[in-house]
Amino acid sequence: MNFDDTELVIRQRSMSDLFDMTLRVWEKYNWRLGFLYLLGCIPFAIINMVLVGWMVTADGLITSELLDLSTFQTRTRYFFDYGMLVFLELPLAGILATAFLGEATFKQNPSTWQLIKSVTKRWGGIVVVLGTLRFGIFGPLLLLFMQRYGRYEPFLELFLLGIVATGLSLLTRTFRPFAPEIVVLERCDLRPRDKAQPKYGKRSGWLHSPVSTECFARMVALMLINAGAICSLLLAYLFVQGVLTSSWQWNWVVDWIVVPAVFWLLGAYATVFRFLCYLDSRIALEGWEVELLMRAEANRLQENQVKGLA
Repeated sequence: MNFDDTELVIRQRSMSDLFDMTLRVWEKYNWRLGFLYLLGCIPFAIINMVLVGWMVTADGLITSELLDLSTFQTRTRYFFDYGMLVFLELPLAGILATAFLGEATFKQNPSTWQLIKSVTKRWGGIVVVLGTLRFGIFGPLLLLFMQRYGRYEPFLELFLLGIVATGLSLLTRTFRPFAPEIVVLERCDLRPRDKAQPKYGKRSGWLHSPVSTECFARMVALMLINAGAICSLLLAYLFVQGVLTSSWQWNWVVDWIVVPAVFWLLGAYATVFRFLCYLDSRIALEGWEVELLMRAEANRLQENQVKGLA
């Protein structure tokens, strides 16, 4: 691996540059990156439809009307529940894409199976940090206790899922967003076997604490852009649907196809943006571009010594 021969130019960038670079990365790696992202998010998309899809079935909509909830209220409930689920699951769903970006930065092209094996080796940290501490697994599990076709349960959905799980995850991910990169790319465990390797908590503190305000600003900007994009994409679809079919109503196609597609599409953008912010933070804090040049030169010296001995 040539540490000074990188696919992305290793230098600091402004927030606007990072948003632009995200699109350029997707343009460059579109098919491979998209395939790996879909490989990670499709299982969660299926799980989400099992957890909340019943709300927008014919039986679910009829039952809600019998319980004095309008179709609009039921679909709004489904929309926000689905959005919160995607938000909680995104770091886990995008883990293969994150692993690929880490390799592609140094012009490596591992196979899909190699990436899967590399990620599964970190399963302990992934489950504990992303699945438990950040509610990627335990947040969605809360909806298993929801009474289907029954009355709206604000304690379960609004308080436990919306405020506790999503709220705490939002708080940690705005100030400390780089947990997937630390676990998968830097291979930091909660209890590392190698004493030279820092623990996850210590590494997270080193990386996040000095730039927590900047991380907060970038993540909030990302969320605002994504919120605007969600509205724009949904309205654009309804407009196209209305022009082509003369039907301007929110229907099952929007519920079952458009809403999930929009949330996961913008999740893909957020995954790459977070990775680029991670690189930028390392450059700002650790002089990473200098470190890569030094490591590359050290490798060359070692190779020359080996050739000289031979």
